[in-house]
Amino acid sequence: MKLFPSLLALCLVTASVLAQSASPPPAPTHPEGFGPGEPALALQVQEWIKGTPITQLEKGKVYLVEFWATWCGPCVGGIPHLNALQRKYAKDGLVVIGFTAPDVEPGYTGPRKENNPLQKVRDFVAGRGDGMAYHVAYDTPDKATYKSWMNRVRGIPHSFLIGRDGRLVVAIHPFFMDDVIAQTIAGTWDPVAGPQRLNAGRELHFALYGMVTPEQFWPKYDELERIAPLLAQQEAGLKLPFALRRGNAADIEATVATLIAIAREHNEADKLAERVVSLLRPVEAFQIKEIPATATAEERKRREEQNQLGQARAIEAKLVPPLPLALADRMARTAFEINARESAALSAMAEVAYARGDRTEAVKFQRLAVSATSKDEQERENQRLAEFERTASQP
Repeated sequence: MKLFPSLLALCLVTASVLAQSASPPPAPTHPEGFGPGEPALALQVQEWIKGTPITQLEKGKVYLVEFWATWCGPCVGGIPHLNALQRKYAKDGLVVIGFTAPDVEPGYTGPRKENNPLQKVRDFVAGRGDGMAYHVAYDTPDKATYKSWMNRVRGIPHSFLIGRDGRLVVAIHPFFMDDVIAQTIAGTWDPVAGPQRLNAGRELHFALYGMVTPEQFWPKYDELERIAPLLAQQEAGLKLPFALRRGNAADIEATVATLIAIAREHNEADKLAERVVSLLRPVEAFQIKEIPATATAEERKRREEQNQLGQARAIEAKLVPPLPLALADRMARTAFEINARESAALSAMAEVAYARGDRTEAVKFQRLAVSATSKDEQERENQRLAEFERTASQP
């Protein structure tokens, strides 16, 4: 089972959205190698691993160039999102390019080891079959493209959106690109107000993860819907527990329908299934995390805040009414239809069967979930299987 993707865990260290310059300076002075409004730099490629080689970025097309690596969990987790963008906007001229580079250059003698060699990337892409529905390129041995485009940006995934005029629109984490891409393709992107809305939407997105009461959550989410509707749609999962607490049946059904539609569009069974499991499985008590005596004042404060937030969420989660079984069943079955071998989908099917009292069915699916899950998560799934088996044997 994959970890539920939370942006709080992303390996992105920094991303910037810069206002467009009316008269670009002769030399780039931006954190990236070039700034909004400036012409895109050339892509220097050692090998096009997937897709027809692109010798130059053509005017009239829109390019999303994402820098990633095989070892970057958030990069790998974001592949379905990039697939969905490519499928959705291919007819409008969008070309998605996954651009990766070696970790070290020839002659490097430092402590870092090469963990993203060309053959590893070839094997990774081949192993996904049609699971990467866009171009994939590998940088030159001296990382020429990575150096020129990323410059001082330290975190990946990081993406660049190039408009039809061949100039940079924005550079930011690809998770936040949906609204920008839609507006760029429609010709409605505002180079002044757009970055302001994008930054505001990103800040609201992060703020939503700290909301523990409906009174805190709804104004923030409604504002996000107004500023960045596609970003808000991606985060509809955050909305579901608060919709359950509000108790409006139509709102709950609409939220579930949105989650199902996104899961189908992105081909993501795991996210949908994990929502089911989290809302059907009893909430465990939050364990206070010990703060090391060697922690700095800043680190101590951060960990104390995390403990307080964890306690608050555990208390608030107990107030969330159960997900109606009919909706849970619909979500679990959809996840199973998307990928019947996904451990999260199998676990969700087991949870729904257990909730409706079918212990035999719950054991059957949970055994499949255990066999399909990764080693680091098998202990948790085995514990749930033991519980199902124990109750199934009881009269």
